Amino acid sequence: EVVNRQLISACVHFNYMTKASAAFVVAGAAGMSFGPLLAALLVTFVAPDFEEDFDLPFIGGVAFNHVSAPGFLMAALWFCQLMAVVLSFSEPDRINSSHGESSSPVKKDDKKPRGAAGAQENDSCLSQVREVIMLVFRNPALPVTLFLFGYIEMICEVLISSCAMVSKRYFGWDGSVPGFLIASLGALVLP
Repeated sequence: EVVNRQLISACVHFNYMTKASAAFVVAGAAGMSFGPLLAALLVTFVAPDFEEDFDLPFIGGVAFNHVSAPGFLMAALWFCQLMAVVLSFSEPDRINSSHGESSSPVKKDDKKPRGAAGAQENDSCLSQVREVIMLVFRNPALPVTLFLFGYIEMICEVLISSCAMVSKRYFGWDGSVPGFLIASLGALVLP
């Protein structure tokens, strides 16, 4: 989310920034509604008696059934998105740059010989990485905050993922009912 907002602020004209931010929020809300809906449909329409076990290297035995089908589908979709980003992403022109950076992708010092200058560039990159790492760990609040954000996200994912099991145990619902419920709650925030 932070990366997308940074990209919007750097690459969208000031007049259209609110519209682009609103479109980003709507797309996120639609995704949060569409995901549980797709999972509920898969749980409903994949045969409950279908189960296929297979072995993966380094992981072991994996069961593919009506419960794990949404996870496998999402893993495949995330992999497709990763490949699309890796193969087709290009840095956009920055129109809201406040540092006077040029928007052209060609660097000014591309005509340097690659001998000792290349080694100096590698050393400068390593020193910049070291500076960032030292900056992160010099201030103890930053790693703790990052840990807490990760922990909160993990807890939210665990709660949403276990919704089907909890609702089956306490309400007697099958796995698709909580998916439809979460999808309808997510669809309420779309308009």
